[in-house]
Amino acid sequence: MLPMTWVDMWFYTHITLWDTIIIKTIP
Repeated sequence: MLPMTWVDMWFYTHITLWDTIIIKTIP
């Protein structure tokens, strides 16, 4: 398998970023 492309990395970081925001926002 090829390493993740920059698009995959952007998507992954974007999703985790939103996950963190949601977790911190919702009690």
